[in-house]
Amino acid sequence: MGDKDVVDSPVDEVLDFLLSQPTPEQIIALRASETAQERLRYLLDGNPQQYAE
Repeated sequence: MGDKDVVDSPVDEVLDFLLSQPTPEQIIALRASETAQERLRYLLDGNPQQYAE
């Protein structure tokens, strides 16, 4: 986690955030990074190529 050559997963991002002991205001303001949003969208939509024939 945190290594510049490795992309953190959305779970790693949340864990890092929680380990930083955020204030209630910071918790309310938390938003997923663009990279995390893209990954979550991909997972929620499923892999469209797995169904391609």
